[in-house]
Amino acid sequence: MVRKKQCAALVKLYGREITRCLEPIYQEPEKGEYFEELLSLGRIEELIGEFENAVDFSKKLFQELSESPLTRDDEERLYKNVMTYLQACLPGSNVHKLLKCSDRTMRRSQFSTILNNLDGFLRYSDPETILRYLDCYPHYTDVVIALRREIEQNRNDETEDEDFIKKLILRTVPMLGESSAYDIMFSIHENTSNNLNEEAKTFIENVLQLKRGGFKAFYGE
Repeated sequence: MVRKKQCAALVKLYGREITRCLEPIYQEPEKGEYFEELLSLGRIEELIGEFENAVDFSKKLFQELSESPLTRDDEERLYKNVMTYLQACLPGSNVHKLLKCSDRTMRRSQFSTILNNLDGFLRYSDPETILRYLDCYPHYTDVVIALRREIEQNRNDETEDEDFIKKLILRTVPMLGESSAYDIMFSIHENTSNNLNEEAKTFIENVLQLKRGGFKAFYGE
């Protein structure tokens, strides 16, 4: 079961995909009813009139849904609305399956640790360093190859976004499998982004409730 804080983190991780799933509302405004408690149908219809295409409309709609007072007051509200909408309108969509996050998946990969501390992981992750470290493990090979392909596609589309690439990596943790979050943490602990090594080490130790300098022993070095 996805907890409240994790709901908000999942929406952040999959924001781009959720935004694309909102595009059908541009042609079928009645589908906006699933978000009516966050944004009135009248406002959604106003947004439709303000934009010439579904892509730009969906980006603005997602922004306003994210900034709704109810969304800010309740960390799981937007997640629940998105899931209800996807179940009703796009039940076979890949993002709908990914957002479900089974308890077993959470436990095996420690994905819940990532979700509970997402802002810190985004701050301290260095994408290329993490990928190089994961390359050292043969059982991650297939997932890492697919991940690099997706990152390259993102760059080819001229939409390169460092924050989005970090999200791509972090959200593969359930696919990487058992205890994979700890390998991500090791990479961050040893080689963080923005020359924030000491901050990163402290962050990882705090996440795992370890004493100062205790991560390497915990990790098994």
